[in-house]
Amino acid sequence: MRKYCSNKDFDLVIRCLLRHGWGYQRGGKHGKLTHPSLSRPITVSISPSGRRSLQRFKQTILSTHNCTGVTKIQM
Repeated sequence: MRKYCSNKDFDLVIRCLLRHGWGYQRGGKHGKLTHPSLSRPITVSISPSGRRSLQRFKQTILSTHNCTGVTKIQM
């Protein structure tokens, strides 16, 4: 099983997005999540440190990429 992030909650959200057709490309310290219908990727830290970083990450997914079919319930 591939690990996308050191934080287990981030990892679960990323896995959910990958099941919905998103792509993931790993870099040095950051990964990039991309959706086939959107041109702009979302950058994800491999080791997030802030206590609100997961909340902000989910909010970014839901607000800027709400056309992708992922809902708050699925995350």
